[in-house]
Amino acid sequence: MQVTNVVFNSTASPGDKTIIDPPAEERKIIVDLLKEEKVAEATRYSEGLITAYPRSFMLFYSLGMSCLLLDEAEKARVYLKRATKLNPGVADPWRCLGEAYLKLELNADARRCFDQALQLNPDDPASRRGMTQSIIDPADFDVSVETLEKMVTEDPDHPHLLMALGQCFVEQEKYIRSIDALEKAAGLMPEDTSIMAAVGQAYAEFNQPDEALQWFNRVLDHKPPRPQLLSMMANAARTKGEFELALDYANQAIALNPDGAGPKNTLASIHATLGDKKKAIEVIEDVLTQHPDNIEAMIELVITTTVKKDDPAYKALEDAYKIKPENHFAEKQKTRVGFALGKAYGDTNQYAKSIRVLKEVNAKRREFLGFDLENEVRSFELVKHVFDPITPDDCVEANPDDRQMIFILGMPRSGTTLTEQIIASHSQVYGGGELNFMNEETAELMYMFGLQPDVQLKKVAFEHIRRNYLGHIDSLKVGERFITDKMPHNFLRLGYILAAFPEAKVIHLNRDPVAVCLSCFQKLFPARGMGFTFDLRDLGLYYGMYLDLMQFWRDKFPGRILDLDYKTLTEDQEGQTRMLLDYCGLPWEDQCLEFYNTRRGVLTASQIQVRDKMYQGSSDVWKKYRRHLGELLDALDEAGVKYG
Repeated sequence: MQVTNVVFNSTASPGDKTIIDPPAEERKIIVDLLKEEKVAEATRYSEGLITAYPRSFMLFYSLGMSCLLLDEAEKARVYLKRATKLNPGVADPWRCLGEAYLKLELNADARRCFDQALQLNPDDPASRRGMTQSIIDPADFDVSVETLEKMVTEDPDHPHLLMALGQCFVEQEKYIRSIDALEKAAGLMPEDTSIMAAVGQAYAEFNQPDEALQWFNRVLDHKPPRPQLLSMMANAARTKGEFELALDYANQAIALNPDGAGPKNTLASIHATLGDKKKAIEVIEDVLTQHPDNIEAMIELVITTTVKKDDPAYKALEDAYKIKPENHFAEKQKTRVGFALGKAYGDTNQYAKSIRVLKEVNAKRREFLGFDLENEVRSFELVKHVFDPITPDDCVEANPDDRQMIFILGMPRSGTTLTEQIIASHSQVYGGGELNFMNEETAELMYMFGLQPDVQLKKVAFEHIRRNYLGHIDSLKVGERFITDKMPHNFLRLGYILAAFPEAKVIHLNRDPVAVCLSCFQKLFPARGMGFTFDLRDLGLYYGMYLDLMQFWRDKFPGRILDLDYKTLTEDQEGQTRMLLDYCGLPWEDQCLEFYNTRRGVLTASQIQVRDKMYQGSSDVWKKYRRHLGELLDALDEAGVKYG
């Protein structure tokens, strides 16, 4: 570890002669702990010596480095600032202080520190990388991208410029461009672990957990694990559905930093995904005991529980929401706070306040995405144009020897997760969750049709889609023959599914339109494709387009779609469950009635609800908000959509 090599060999620091370091035996204990990667223990031991050695450059520098490794940037800043004052003539503390400022999004301060480090050590690549990253303006990524793109044009093979540009693209949610820039940077500096981690993070944000884990593991090939990296690996494994691996990574991160909030918040989210609400709450409460002001833990607690006005998290979120964000990262956190606060207001029957806050944060998100409903209108019309000439002769023949796919689809928040949980509770079924495979296999085709809308689909295209899709399914390495795919938005790709999988079962969920739209409006969906959920009028009009497209599919492929009514499912659980299993060709199993006991990961916004027994009346909750939903109701009326 670098921190053990810089200044620990002397009995006193090389600058101010009044600086007194701990004796050699004390320093050796710290160095040995750091060499053994016991960073948290080294931190606690060093903190215990500060009172006795308040002018020890070595102690403050080692503490600052250790806090950086533990991802505790504010503590690192305090310690490293003290170290640079005690001995301003050593480059490394200045570089580390710059890195702390970067983590705190104080890039102008970071730039001054990296400049000082480079004056003392002009050849330090880490300081040069930090100086480049400090060009980024967290308050305006558009300006940062413009600046960096000009610099890359002048110096196209500068790895640190490419890395900074790639990280800006991540924040703009332009993931393909981000990965292109970062992978080029990695090719130019193949041993740089910071670039490797940045590539992995970009893939993780792009919802590509396999690639993310590959890059994170490359980091581990070059350096020991750190809590932040392990937490990112835990989240990637969770997204991939490898929950035991996710728990292992999270627990490793906690072992390296037992007092840190970040790894424990990650662990809590994994427990929630697995349906262990009790464990999730225990972990969150442990975080809040040690870190009572930790906003992420409060958000997780509010999402997981029903909030009361006297709960500390309620007041804390109200206060946090009032703070004006100073940069893009603070704005993102305020958005998460706003959605949690909207739920808290709803839990406490303050419906006007709930909708007001939700309108504010949704509008910000919509503006950031630059969403335009007209683009969706064109996409829906294009789909119908492409499939209008398709005939039964263009479809693939059924193969009874292949996997039996069960596609569950509909609008988000319409009951697809509950339906999958019921079916996946059967011993012969593997619950695949929201598989992106069909989108991956049809995205290029849809792009091509956007350029050449009159090119006609042929059977060979559907055969290709079927073969590749089933290849993805085989990669899951599961033994069950029946597999569910509950990507709600597959209703846009339903023509491909019905033409390529004539034997597939397709279950379409119907639920009260206002209940669906309000529930979407109350949830923060990270995917760019969910831009229609951030405005009440957009939601109402989009819902009408969706109903029109579903009727198009019914007319084009008669008898191929089972329409399941969510309200009927909740009121006649056993009857509807028997009907579902019979439709899928599955024998009856009692455990399908006790779906809430099924231990499988649920990664959707419904992960809490499907762990409870069947709840009747959820589709009528929207009526409490009715006075505040005028824009939505008017849009539904305009689209000709009937609602309760």
